[in-house]
Amino acid sequence: AYVLRITRGFRTFREAENKVWIAYFTPDDDVDLSNPKVRKAFEKNNGHGFEILQAVLQRLEALDTDTWNEDSLKQILEEVGAEKDVQFRFVAQSVRAALTGGAISPGICETLVLLQKNNATNRIRKALMTRDIKG
Repeated sequence: AYVLRITRGFRTFREAENKVWIAYFTPDDDVDLSNPKVRKAFEKNNGHGFEILQAVLQRLEALDTDTWNEDSLKQILEEVGAEKDVQFRFVAQSVRAALTGGAISPGICETLVLLQKNNATNRIRKALMTRDIKG
């Protein structure tokens, strides 16, 4: 039911499949972070996307799985945005790129909920490991 709710508004089954499948059903190690749009999200403003990911990862790792929900995740992303002096959408863009290997997905907090803590933090760690790799 949750997947159906977050795919509301997609025009075709193909569109829903393309945007949801990679985010939720692709093994963590298979998420492709070499896409130029993904690299741009990480490297913009002298690597500011990587700084955002590091700050988000620290907070996500500290979050208890019992409170892993849209509200607490949104609060974390908003706190990082305030700390880094960037809008929420820039935080979401970096996190979305790390989680999905793309620039489009359902809402970022919904994506985090569906991936669950272990998968989400693994994917962000993997993205941070690409910091010194030029795409």
